[in-house]
Amino acid sequence: MSTTAEINAYLNWRTEREGKTVDVSPEAYERHQIVKFVLDAIREGPDDNTLTEFNASWAELDKLVDELDELEKEN
Repeated sequence: MSTTAEINAYLNWRTEREGKTVDVSPEAYERHQIVKFVLDAIREGPDDNTLTEFNASWAELDKLVDELDELEKEN
């Protein structure tokens, strides 16, 4: 779970981005963090070009997508 400071920073960011107060749940913040991590991992790619590294990276992304799916089911 995220800290209150992290959640408040996220809410402030959303408010600035959207130009209005945004009321989001901690679950929405967690989803945002998962998506951010996935996108960062895709941008960075594996540390090297070996198939083993690629498969490990892909497996981690798959796990995160499963977590995101679970959060979506809960809400």
